[in-house]
Amino acid sequence: SNTILDQYQKVLKNNHIKIAGIEFIEDAKGQLYTYDINTNTNYNSTAEKLTNLSGMKTIAHYLKRELEKL
Repeated sequence: SNTILDQYQKVLKNNHIKIAGIEFIEDAKGQLYTYDINTNTNYNSTAEKLTNLSGMKTIAHYLKRELEKL
């Protein structure tokens, strides 16, 4: 299936973006409107608490792995 996450992943991959936050809004009929793709430090602390993940820590681990490849 072609979910919104699949579509976002394709957009990020096609634009060579490996780390991003995507903001969208949903109307009363369920239509999604994407209004921002953040490639900086705009992370949601509430989302981090709900998932027990740390955006900054995850990025740091990713960058460490990339550095080790060099």
